[in-house]
Amino acid sequence: LKPLSLVRRDEAALSNVKALMATSSSSSSSSSSSSERVGFFERARVASLLDLQGEHAKALELLEPMLWPPGGQQQQQPQPQGGPGLKAAAALLRELVARHAKLAEERAKRLQSGASPGGRGSVEMLDAQSTSAQELADRFIKPGRPCVLRGVAPGDAAPRWTPEALRAALGKTLVPLRKLDDSSASWAKLEFAGGVSFEEFSATHIEPFGTGGADGVRAPRDAPQLFDYSIWQQCADVLGAQVKMPKWFPVDLYSYASARVHPVTGSAAPTLFLAPGGSCSSLHVDFLQTHFWMEMCHGRKRWRLVPRDDLALLYPQYLTDLNPVFPADLDAVEEEHRNPGGPYPALRCASVLEVVLEPGDLIFVPHGWPHQVENLETTVAISANFIDASNVAAARAEAEILGLVEEDPKLIADALRDAISTGLLDRLLREAPLEAESLRAFKARHGETRAPQEIQKRIMQAGSAFFVGVGLAAVAASLFFRGGGVCRSV
Repeated sequence: LKPLSLVRRDEAALSNVKALMATSSSSSSSSSSSSERVGFFERARVASLLDLQGEHAKALELLEPMLWPPGGQQQQQPQPQGGPGLKAAAALLRELVARHAKLAEERAKRLQSGASPGGRGSVEMLDAQSTSAQELADRFIKPGRPCVLRGVAPGDAAPRWTPEALRAALGKTLVPLRKLDDSSASWAKLEFAGGVSFEEFSATHIEPFGTGGADGVRAPRDAPQLFDYSIWQQCADVLGAQVKMPKWFPVDLYSYASARVHPVTGSAAPTLFLAPGGSCSSLHVDFLQTHFWMEMCHGRKRWRLVPRDDLALLYPQYLTDLNPVFPADLDAVEEEHRNPGGPYPALRCASVLEVVLEPGDLIFVPHGWPHQVENLETTVAISANFIDASNVAAARAEAEILGLVEEDPKLIADALRDAISTGLLDRLLREAPLEAESLRAFKARHGETRAPQEIQKRIMQAGSAFFVGVGLAAVAASLFFRGGGVCRSV
């Protein structure tokens, strides 16, 4: 059973659900006449099916006996195998169902109130050379408004990298590829498309399409692309020295927390994108309530964004975690604007902002804003997700929920809490430079004095030295005992 097929009300999916529900009911009744003794996994499966069908209240009712009561005292009922771990899983499932219930209620209110059709607008443009970090924070970052800084100088972020320059720099470096799959329930509908050398990726998926513009051959929507490839983790020695971190975003608690949780692999930002014209990513919201910026180095990208307050109108589905997937994208929103009457009537009430990014443009996307991106030409860009004072509370709350069942988010939440309580956030703000900062200096200020590759190299060297030392000690011991034996025989 594919969750998105059920959300989209496909007949085959609905038929499968009825069969599963019948099987579950039969299993439940044969297990016991008491609902308290129904197996944990059976109860969770039925709750999930009810939730995906839109029966959120029934799903929540079914989940309640699986949770710790509000007072924190354990309920007097048989404990499922695994105890607290399964309770935590039930708590996360309940959070997903509760979100669906809240969003459905909000969506119904908007429709019943006769909400007018959503409008179309453009993202506000600012002059990069005359916009200070303080102005951007006060007018856009803190209030949660997107904007585009136009005219960012090459020395203020990334150079104007071209596909040819990247091929010369990265050559035989192995890179992971991703591509769009409209049937996928993954984040942004992007699936792993294998790993190849950069030069093979360029020769096969970039160069055949030239610029990929209106006058050239465009790649298919699902063409493989280099998506979110970490410069700091993977190629700091090759590209890192050329990157400056923009002055408008001087604090990143996500980098700090990631490096603390993963001291060897470190944090990811900034990341590199290279894609042929025609390729795209589907509608998505960035993870963990992080803000996002992207600067264009080469080519043009079409960005479409929906305000955070209109999220419910897009029918988001939280299937396994807190990253929503969507049964329809912004093309469907535009079609609903033109021809109302589709399967998702609330889409017509959603507002859409649009902008085309060109080289030297830098877009800021506030946390929680759904967006969809299309490569109008072959494009090169760098980006970063980040957490600062304006979204740290939202990010920490999200991490704590995910931390119910995963260790990493829990540790991230702890690190974010410590960043506030120890005064680290205030110190990072005080120490922030007034101009663009080298990538290495930015990372050092956030607790990473060495790039992950350098750390891993030192570990390998230390390991080699250790084994060499052990080997020499073994040889010395062997010679000693052999020598001792000779002495005793004399």
